Amino acid sequence: MSDFRRSICILALSPIAEDGRVLRQIRSLGSEYALTVIGYGEPHPEWQNNENIRWVSLGKGKLIVTAPSIGAVWADLKDGRFQKLRQRIPFEISRFIESIALSIGQHLPIIYDCEYALRWQMNRSLSQALAIPHDAYHANDWDTVPFAYKAAQKQNAALIVDLHEYAPRHFEHLADWPRKKRRIVYFLEKYVANADWVTTVAPSLADEYAKHFLFEPSVILNTPYQISVSNHAVNPEEIRLIHHGVASALRKPEVMIDAIALCQERYSLHFMLMPSPYVRVLRDYAKRVAPGRVFFHDSVSPEAIAKRLAEFDVGFNYIPPATFNYLHCLPNKFFEGITAGLAICIGPSPSMQAIVEQYRLGCVAPSFEPTALAATLNGTTTQEWTRMRTAAHQAAQHLNAEAEMQKIRDLYDTLLSEKA
Repeated sequence: MSDFRRSICILALSPIAEDGRVLRQIRSLGSEYALTVIGYGEPHPEWQNNENIRWVSLGKGKLIVTAPSIGAVWADLKDGRFQKLRQRIPFEISRFIESIALSIGQHLPIIYDCEYALRWQMNRSLSQALAIPHDAYHANDWDTVPFAYKAAQKQNAALIVDLHEYAPRHFEHLADWPRKKRRIVYFLEKYVANADWVTTVAPSLADEYAKHFLFEPSVILNTPYQISVSNHAVNPEEIRLIHHGVASALRKPEVMIDAIALCQERYSLHFMLMPSPYVRVLRDYAKRVAPGRVFFHDSVSPEAIAKRLAEFDVGFNYIPPATFNYLHCLPNKFFEGITAGLAICIGPSPSMQAIVEQYRLGCVAPSFEPTALAATLNGTTTQEWTRMRTAAHQAAQHLNAEAEMQKIRDLYDTLLSEKA
């Protein structure tokens, strides 16, 4: 790595090659600063051999996962699956220790720090990376902040925290969330409140943080880089809706299938979903409810998504308000659709609705019910879809990573000049 540049350590407990937000940070900062990037998996091929980037892999997959049950451990032992057993036992021990810490921590919060340190102290790659002096530490999400904060304190470096969601309510639908929420709030109050700069992904999330904590994040939208796509004509007899991303029961993608079953024959629904067992459930459901009107396509790499989306007409970005973060989300898929020049159809999700209405690039159903979604689609003419697609192309000139990442570069130019 070149040693003449100011240096930044980017930390993310995610598979780096698949994390679009982190990859944009790397692309934005890598030309001006020497980077150390810490995360899971192999580097993205585009950056793998860049001489100004040091890659530190924490393993093949995320360390913090839902561990298997003791019954699964016993089954592996009984059947002689010792390789699996060696993998399961550390997770079981980690989960057991975490459970104890969550119980004690609500009365003695310092236990949160102790459990966190214990969980990570055996990861030699992480320890070695954080021991290298850097001018700034860029912590992606709350779970990287404690060791980023301590490293920044030790090195007298700047600390920037990027909160990808409203963390205290991220998994609020889970039964055990109240205990985990207390730990997150503790870390936010102790560490994030003392960061040099905090960012997040949507204005409503920034407002929520400012309401409950002693910091007010700046907003860096999850917008992709601009691409060149043609504005094809909309076929009035075949209007193709596309929904892409992760399939999960909590997001109720069946509602989109219910809606398309109520739509006029001119509409078809296309899914481009990450592989998962739930996709099979959706396929079966679509065959029963809307036969011949729902199609499934293979997923593509993050950098190819917008190009693929441009082949369709309308982005169907239905996300039910199952959690606070779902209600206020501004997801990658929303901006990827705009970049691709798609008209957008959504439920009344306030953050997305504000942008749809500001740029007049789509339609908003009055509720999240399939009848309301179908009525909105049925009431929209081909001419209106064409106009909204043109508006999306125009909005993409403003809603793009070039503009959002300039905020990151300006932020670092300011902070590191102050630290000089």
